[in-house]
Amino acid sequence: MHEKLAGTADWPDFINRDEYTQAEIDALPDQAFADRVNRQFPIHEKAATFLSAVSYYGQCEPDVQLEASLEKAASIHGISENVAKVREILEGWEKSADDGSGEGSMDYALSINYGSDEDPDIQNYLPISTPAEIEDSSMELAKQARANEIPIEVTRIAAQHILKAAAAHGVDPIHLHISCRRIGGELAPNFEKAAALVEYRAHYPGMDEIGMSVYRDLVRAAAADESRLDDFIKLAIETDIAYGVNYDDLHLDPYQIFYSGDAVEDLQKMAKNTVVVDGVMVPRDIFCRIPGAAIEKNFDLSAREKIASAQAKALRDTTEASLDLEGLDSDERRGLLDLALSASV
Repeated sequence: MHEKLAGTADWPDFINRDEYTQAEIDALPDQAFADRVNRQFPIHEKAATFLSAVSYYGQCEPDVQLEASLEKAASIHGISENVAKVREILEGWEKSADDGSGEGSMDYALSINYGSDEDPDIQNYLPISTPAEIEDSSMELAKQARANEIPIEVTRIAAQHILKAAAAHGVDPIHLHISCRRIGGELAPNFEKAAALVEYRAHYPGMDEIGMSVYRDLVRAAAADESRLDDFIKLAIETDIAYGVNYDDLHLDPYQIFYSGDAVEDLQKMAKNTVVVDGVMVPRDIFCRIPGAAIEKNFDLSAREKIASAQAKALRDTTEASLDLEGLDSDERRGLLDLALSASV
C-alpha cells in the first residue's frame, strides 16, 4: 500500500521513509501506539502517525476505537488533512475493488474489534440497514452518549455513519435524534449559541475560572478559524476529561455545543437560492425583481452595469451574482439592499 501511494501528489514531504525498524518499534512505550494492547500502529511522531493511517485505512477491518486514536494523533501532529486525504483515496480504492454494487455496505453504525488483526473478535452495534433501524439507533446512540457509556470521539463516528445511512435510505434527518444530528455534524456551527451553552460548565462541580477561560477561548478561536473547528472541539473534550465533566441535557458534549445551528443541507439549499447583498441573504426572485427604474435613479453607470450583470447571473448561479456585487462600494451595496427590501413588500 505504501509503495502504491509513495511518489504521488498525496504523499507528504515529511515522509522520508516508509517503515521503522523493529528495534525502533520495540523501544517505544505502549502509549506510543494507537493499538496499545497489541502495540500496533505507532503514533509517537508525525511520520509514524501518517504511515499507521495508511496501513490501517488500506488494509484493516473497521475499528472505531483505533480510528479515534489515529484521528486524535493526527490532530496533535497537525496532519489531519493529510490523513483525511489518504483515507479518502484508500477507501475509494476499496470501493472500486468491490465486486458488488460498488457502494460497499454498512449494516451497523459501530463495529468494534475486541480481538487482534490475526484473531479478530468483531462485535456490531446500532443496526442501520433499514429506515426503522436508523431512527431507533439514532435514539439509542443519543441515550448512550448522555449516559457517557462510550467515548465521545467514538460517538461522533457512529453518528456520522447513522447520518450517512439516513441519506442512503432517504430518511429525513428531522426523524433522527437531535443529539445524533449535532454530534454527526449534520447541523452547522453556531458560535453565538456555543458561547451561551458553554457557560453552563461554570456551574459544574469542580469547575474553576481557569477551566472556564479555556472553554471561552476555544469558542472564540473556533469562531475566528472555523477550518480548525474539530481540533478545538477535541481540546474541549480533553478539558472535559480533566474536569470530570459528565454529559447530560444541561452539560452538552462539545460536538453538540459547537454544531448547534441550522441543518447544513437547509443552509446549502438556501445559499443556492439567495444572493448576498451587503452581507444579507436576499431571495433570488426578490433580487431580480428590483425595478430597473429604481436602479437607474440611484446608481451611476458603472454600478448599474454590475447590478445588471448580477441579476442576469442570479438566474443560473447565485454565487457568481454575489461575487459581482462585491465590486460595488459599501454605500452602493447598502443602497441596493434598501431597494431589495423595498421590492420584498
